[in-house]
Amino acid sequence: MISRFTYFFKHNKKCYVYSGITNAFAELEPELYDLLKRSKHNPAFSFDIEQETLNQLQKAKIIVADSNEEEYYIYQKKLLKNIQNFQNHVLNLTIAPTSNCNFKCPYCFEQGIQPKTMSTEIIDAVNKFIKQCSLMCNNTITLTWYGGEPLLAKKQIDKILNYIYRNNIQIRDHGIITNGYLLNKTNIEWLINNKINFVQITLDGANAETHDSKRFLKNGKGSWNTILKNIDTLLEKTNDIRVSIRCNIDKSNKDEFLKLKETLSKRWEGRNITIYPAILRAHSKQERNNCLYLTGKEATDFFLNIGKSEKKLNYFNFEINSCTATQLHAYLIGPEGELYKCWNDLGRKNKIIGYVYNNEIANEKVLIEYLAMYDAIDDKKCRNCALFFVCDGGCQLMRIEELGYNHKQDFCHLAKNNLKKYLNLYKNIKNNT
Repeated sequence: MISRFTYFFKHNKKCYVYSGITNAFAELEPELYDLLKRSKHNPAFSFDIEQETLNQLQKAKIIVADSNEEEYYIYQKKLLKNIQNFQNHVLNLTIAPTSNCNFKCPYCFEQGIQPKTMSTEIIDAVNKFIKQCSLMCNNTITLTWYGGEPLLAKKQIDKILNYIYRNNIQIRDHGIITNGYLLNKTNIEWLINNKINFVQITLDGANAETHDSKRFLKNGKGSWNTILKNIDTLLEKTNDIRVSIRCNIDKSNKDEFLKLKETLSKRWEGRNITIYPAILRAHSKQERNNCLYLTGKEATDFFLNIGKSEKKLNYFNFEINSCTATQLHAYLIGPEGELYKCWNDLGRKNKIIGYVYNNEIANEKVLIEYLAMYDAIDDKKCRNCALFFVCDGGCQLMRIEELGYNHKQDFCHLAKNNLKKYLNLYKNIKNNT
């Protein structure tokens, strides 16, 4: 039988097939293409082909023995996903020592949240929580500082780090999510001394005017020039820190991304830096002011245009969900010691699953939603999609909102919106390199 995870399409009078199970992508002779496609839509239809061709089609899993074989690969993915999500060799922690921020970005998901900063009592409880949980995870953690703006709470961070160092807890990966405005020379030295190896900074737009219309200080002052100078200083000081520049994309700045990337890539050529786009999303009723959100198709077209311009388009990889929200030993700790699963839940009391100062689960429903419910493997629509094996099921928060609370969300793999165009562009780029 023809696997349900195959995708057939024609372009410029040529015939192609993609196999979701093996990620195989091939051109077919028109006669064979018609036979296979007809058989997929009519399983009772039989045909004869030469043995060598049959072997190749079976190897690519375009032809499978029966539906049981497909189910085997589905549950193989489930097993691998469970192994990853319920591993206990490392504790994955994101800590927001403060929800306060020096910026007032109109699209920030933390709008309306009361600014809080960790007290001494909460810090002590956080330290005990880290020690207790890390003992179950080989005394090893990954650590990301988050906010608000975490550099506003550097003293609080130092108290937690000093405890970690004194107790010989190993930090496997150490990062910080910052707006970059406070990355002066003193704070850069602080990053280096604490062996922070990853920094994420957001720049929106290819110039000060566009960027400063969205990322500005609470007093209305722009931030573009200061952030650029700070990144200059950071990259001049060290190349050991991975710097990731995130550009939040909506309709207002989507046409500026390539210019931003080109300009900054030249400015920081040879440095340890990545510049990437992130599509802004409106989660449930958290509408952000002045944001013109892209539809799923518009987002797909955006990435296809980038691929065409840069003559580079990533092929599909087999994805096993790596989001910390779906991992058992992963937490976001808020400034009042509250525990969450998803970074976007910070400050939302109905999403708190517990607290660092006790061992009780405050909201078992939320915990189960992230860890066990609404999985793509249990979703009939996902189980029949050609991209099932190369998609991680999308954002778990978005899956929960749509499937659990009927808030319309587009969590599908972006390529699905125009798979024919995506595969054809990939083929053309590869053939021309």
